[in-house]
Amino acid sequence: MSQLVLDRLLPDMSTPTALDGAAALDRAPAAGREAATDSSTPVRSAASDPADLRAAPDAARRVTVAVAAPGDDRPHAGDPVAFRPTSGVALALAAARADAVHLSFSAQVPTVAAMAELVEQLEDEIAAVGRERAGVSIVLDLDVLPTADADVARRKRSYLEHLDALAGLTWKPSATRVVAAPEAVVGAAVDLARRVGVDGVVLVPLADGPAVDHLRALAPVA
Repeated sequence: MSQLVLDRLLPDMSTPTALDGAAALDRAPAAGREAATDSSTPVRSAASDPADLRAAPDAARRVTVAVAAPGDDRPHAGDPVAFRPTSGVALALAAARADAVHLSFSAQVPTVAAMAELVEQLEDEIAAVGRERAGVSIVLDLDVLPTADADVARRKRSYLEHLDALAGLTWKPSATRVVAAPEAVVGAAVDLARRVGVDGVVLVPLADGPAVDHLRALAPVA
């Protein structure tokens, strides 16, 4: 496997991620599924990149969804060995030693298609060291902003898109951040996990508030 390819795709964890909307999910619609029109679901952008089009997600894949725990991030006795690789070398090391590998969107992995490719590369590394795929949990850390309802979500999404434009980023965070009511956040996370092939999603709220409390009531705390 090309080290250059791995380093190109791996997220730079030192780069702040400001993710927005469930637009990426719309760029890869499930076969036979109509685009969402219910006002309770996130508004998604039109397809713009043919490379992002993917096959229907594996509906049979079991996906775990949890909300990132605030506060203490230090490892404790009995915790699984978790890696957040930032280079091709780190990815290979994670494949050999980790119980869980956490991935996230970034300028290096800016789209659903790129994340799916990175997951496939990690799976290749796991197989190359003789480990079973089932022995390694691949987790997507996903920035989310749960809101009171769809109307608030639309306003927040527009505001965050404006901030992203002012920041002059080299990628489009709005393609992968989920801004929606809590139930829609969980549904979008499961759909995204099935598309890219991960085993679970850790939702990382961008702000606190009643909607985040509601989200934690829907999903366990990681």
